[in-house]
Amino acid sequence: ALVYLKELGTESVVFDLSFLDKSPAKVDETYVKETLPKYVDTNFNSVSESVAYLIDEYSSGSLGASDKNDAKDMLAGVIKDAKDTLNTSISYVIHSQDEVLANAIKFFENNYLTLTMDNDYAIEGEEKIFIENYVALDNVRSENDTLTPAFVGLHPAISELMVKTKGAGFVNADPDTDGYLRRLNLLAKYDGKYYGQLLFVPLLAHFGNPEVVVSDSHVVLKNARLDDGRSVDIRIPRAQDGTVLVKYAPKNYVDYNSVPLWNIYRLSIIEKQLFENLKQMDADGFMSAWEEENTPVDFYENAAFVRDELYKGVDEEAGVTYGTYFDFRKSFFSSVEKFLSMEYEETLVAVSEVDKETEDYIREFFSVCRSQLKDLLEGRDEVSQTVKNAICIVGTCATSTTDYGLTQYEEHYPNPGVHYIIANQILTQDFVDDSPVWISIVIAAVLCLVSCFLANKIKSTTRQLLTGGLFLIVTTGAILAYFIVTKTYIGLVVPFASLFLSFLATTIIGFVTASHEKKFITNAFSQCLSKDVVADIVNNPSSLKLGGDSREMTAIFTDIQKFSGFSELLNAAELVALLNYYLTPMSDKIMDEGGMVD
Repeated sequence: ALVYLKELGTESVVFDLSFLDKSPAKVDETYVKETLPKYVDTNFNSVSESVAYLIDEYSSGSLGASDKNDAKDMLAGVIKDAKDTLNTSISYVIHSQDEVLANAIKFFENNYLTLTMDNDYAIEGEEKIFIENYVALDNVRSENDTLTPAFVGLHPAISELMVKTKGAGFVNADPDTDGYLRRLNLLAKYDGKYYGQLLFVPLLAHFGNPEVVVSDSHVVLKNARLDDGRSVDIRIPRAQDGTVLVKYAPKNYVDYNSVPLWNIYRLSIIEKQLFENLKQMDADGFMSAWEEENTPVDFYENAAFVRDELYKGVDEEAGVTYGTYFDFRKSFFSSVEKFLSMEYEETLVAVSEVDKETEDYIREFFSVCRSQLKDLLEGRDEVSQTVKNAICIVGTCATSTTDYGLTQYEEHYPNPGVHYIIANQILTQDFVDDSPVWISIVIAAVLCLVSCFLANKIKSTTRQLLTGGLFLIVTTGAILAYFIVTKTYIGLVVPFASLFLSFLATTIIGFVTASHEKKFITNAFSQCLSKDVVADIVNNPSSLKLGGDSREMTAIFTDIQKFSGFSELLNAAELVALLNYYLTPMSDKIMDEGGMVD
């Protein structure tokens, strides 16, 4: 895949995979079944031919007893050459997968691997010297930076890969306490040196390796070179804890420019199948009428040879360059298209003067190869549209893996997506920032004071609720407008929680106070006033005021004539009946008019 990405014009490849342990050696089954037997046959045939030659020479008398030492030396030399060749061939049966990947990383050149910053794994010796000289950022200037986290340990990828890669960045990204991944650090310190986040390092290379100025409020890329040729200062705001806030987009992971690795790897499989068919066509004489000096098979093998040499490095004197490799590759595809054209197929059939069975064989072979070439070219074009000039991030998103996180928009979000989110933010200079906590506290205090003032002025609970809701809407709109203009987020939890608690406390206090006032008024006046008058006073306590109220009223004083005389003539029950007979209708009349009976 790396070889193909290089050919398709990818800018850089970033591995969000931690190669912390060496891979076990692997037996190359294809080599054992297909290639090794050819070396064994060739070398044993060489020994057999030498032995047969000597026997024939002695039998014919061309060699005698005096030639035995020369014959022995010649045969020993042949056997030694065969043995050395076989030992070399056998050594390729088992190969290191790490070495294969390291060669591909060396071939691609612009790769970036992972670092894990921790406080347990400490590197030392040559490994530490290499990390400090080739991985640590050397163009960082601190301006009273106190927020960049410092670690006492660092765990890089295995040395076989690190020595071949261009750089590395750390992948530490801890979620917030509620599990959401909202922020990450762009820089970290180890042993006094700065190291970059995994995507921040290739972005620095993309911008021409500008100077990085670090303060508690910003990370500034001085004179960063943009794609249009301009040089600008890119100011990346740091949150209050020194991190950079991740601004997720409201869309799913798969909506981005993601390509399954299989879509790239399958191209090499199709190409290998096509090449094997072309070799078979060459062996069957299909290319006998090829007029050019080099056949498609020659171009393919030449490109493969240059590629294998490029694993070791560029050698311009020997012609081992990427330009040479790409030229051979272009010649391979153009020659294959020409060879598989209908015109050449018809010419081959006509020249060969073949029978029907052979003609069908030729046409079927050409049809299969044309189908493979079409699939190969279409696949290359499709992948190229996504990866050309791109920073490609290789990571896992399979459902069986654990590299998942929680975001505001997706519950099961593949964490490699965080890297291209932060990369897009820096490339487009689209950042968000947070404000100090004291701003939220000040806003909370103002909201509480205003809320209490309004609650004191507005006695109606309904109006208080409506006013409070309107107040919340206005405040939210103002903070949102401030965020849109400044891209600075003000925490709403403290102000809104304080406002809610203030409103709740004011409501409860008002309710308790009103209850006490009603109880006092009821107790004070119910002894001498009608229930309706008391209820009116309770419902409208403002009607009570010092100095009273001037009104035109009637006062009546009544008595029962000779009550003492006839009360002595009646028993208790008869006296109560007499009083009720008079006082009940008399009192009802007065109470009906809202009067007071004393």
